[in-house]
Amino acid sequence: MEYCHCGLPLHYPTPEAELHMRRTIARYGPSLYVSDGAVVYIVQRHYAALHGFTGATLPGLGFPTVTPATAQATVHAETQQRRSSAT
Repeated sequence: MEYCHCGLPLHYPTPEAELHMRRTIARYGPSLYVSDGAVVYIVQRHYAALHGFTGATLPGLGFPTVTPATAQATVHAETQQRRSSAT
């Protein structure tokens, strides 16, 4: 069973909403990189879809953080990997 960052099993309101998010994750990966300028938070896409968030709430949500340079390198590598697997 898959879990949301909130601790509950995934709790989409409809099977269609869950299917859409699963397709999005398959295409773009399981995480969003959200920056406040100094810190980049690695936010679970399921959590973002199910709960939303604001920049002010991110520090208290317990998501892992990386530096902007690390996030940029990671996103670049993930994009290259998706492109090469699509061909």
